[in-house]
Amino acid sequence: MNWIQRFLAAITTHKADPNAHHIPTAPGWTPTGDGGTKVAAADIEAAAGIPLTKLEDAVCSKTEADNKIAADTEVTEGAFDGTNVKNSNDTRKETSSTSYVKKKEVKLNENLDKICRIKFAIQSGVTGKTVYGRIYKNGIALGAEQSWNINEYSIKSEDFAANEFQTNDLVQIYVKMSADAEAIDVKDMRFYYDTLDTITKIGTHELVSPLHIEKPSISMTNQDP
Repeated sequence: MNWIQRFLAAITTHKADPNAHHIPTAPGWTPTGDGGTKVAAADIEAAAGIPLTKLEDAVCSKTEADNKIAADTEVTEGAFDGTNVKNSNDTRKETSSTSYVKKKEVKLNENLDKICRIKFAIQSGVTGKTVYGRIYKNGIALGAEQSWNINEYSIKSEDFAANEFQTNDLVQIYVKMSADAEAIDVKDMRFYYDTLDTITKIGTHELVSPLHIEKPSISMTNQDP
């Protein structure tokens, strides 16, 4: 038998013998036949030097560990300055309606848990004729009525509290014109909020240098009528 044949024979013998699969031979350690080992609770306690019930208290799953870390982590949200555009729906829309009609709409695909500033631009078709715009949520007026009477765009702005807008909410811009106006244009519906958080403490440990974490913008779907 040459060395190749001896090598193949050794592999065949090794595969056929589960006890050859590097399994410890200590008392209470029983081969399972598939390369694994069953270990008696008493042997675990003996090896650890403490009762198994104590070990179970000290061991947790990855999810439990993540939750514990999150609970003991102090996070400071970035200061709101209203200058960070995170989502936009800029398409221009026009109407000649003298009663409020929906012309802009965005659907939130997740919660907006930050203070939020919404801006939009309106323009009167004729200078001196007044037009109006207002922010709605789910078809119900939410913001203050905004007006303008110049034939150039004016940016309107309004702030809303954190968590005002939730998953599946529809944020809308309704507009109308006065009876003697010709038309109203609306465009540039934009959301401003901050996504920078700062971690200053983990558990009982104060960080020498704070960790700054930039979170992604939330997901929104533009769906103008």
